[in-house]
Formats: sequence, C-alpha cells, structure tokens
Amino acid sequence: DISGQELKHEFARAKNSANGLDGWDIRDLRILSDTAYDWMATLLNTIENTQRWPTDVTHGKAAFLEKEKGSANNPMAFRVLMIFAQLYRRWAALRLFHLQPWMDKWRLPEILAGFDGVGAEDGWYGSAIENELWWAEGRQYTGGAGDVHKCFDQMRRHLLYTLLDLAG
Repeated sequence: DISGQELKHEFARAKNSANGLDGWDIRDLRILSDTAYDWMATLLNTIENTQRWPTDVTHGKAAFLEKEKGSANNPMAFRVLMIFAQLYRRWAALRLFHLQPWMDKWRLPEILAGFDGVGAEDGWYGSAIENELWWAEGRQYTGGAGDVHKCFDQMRRHLLYTLLDLAG
C-alpha cells in the first residue's frame, strides 16, 4: 500500500507543471498536512483495490502543440499533450518509482527511455560517435532508428521484418 509519507515525498519531488481540470496546483498540494496525505493515500489504495477511479479524475485536457510553425492547417503536424489531475500524475510517478528495481533487472545499455539519466540525446550522440569512428577508420556502416509516431505504434511490422531479413 501507498503511505501518506511516501505520497508527501512524491509531491515534494515533483516538478512544477500545469494544473489538471481539477485546478490543483502542485505548489498547493506540497503544503498539505500529513493527515491530508494519509487520506490521499487511503483514496489511492482504495482505487487500486477496487480498480475504479472517481469519474472526476478520469478526465484530462489536451494541449495541441504545433511541431512546425505555419502548419496549422495540417492536423498531423501537432503533438497532443494530455494533462491529467495532479493526484493521478503523482500516483503514476510513484508506481513507476516502485517498478525501478524490477526494471533494473532487464535494463540494457541500448534502452534509452524509462530510466533516470538517459534519453534521446544519448541515442543520437552515441550513434554520431560510432559513425565518426567508422568513417575515420574507413569502415562501412549503416543504421536504423525506430520511433513512435503520435504515441501510437505506426510501424509496418511486415515491411520492417522483410527489410531486416534482407539486411541480414
């Protein structure tokens, strides 16, 4: 079960971010009493045990971020950022923290997301360094990258598997 003190710590370490539809600001939630955190923990434990979120917490707001300036007429040129209630976001972050020991068991150097201290920059920088080395040594090289488009997997697996087979 989640404890009130654990939840208090999670709110304390959270970065300032946009309010959800509930209107709560993370800075306000940081100054609650220990009793309030205990009650929130009880609520979250009840939600987990019943697997039912209160309806008011299941709504979010969408912010549409234009990828390239001047592409407002193209609906595919936007990133949609969903903003949920602070309580939900803190619960999700806390449970992700709880999963870290398990995730560390299968962590590979090639995985550059989902872990503290790694990100997309590590991927492109590492690839650039390898390419420079191979170029300096006069060796042939090739590479590929996969990404998730608009948070949905758009990969055509049959085509990818065929290309991988042809590449050896």
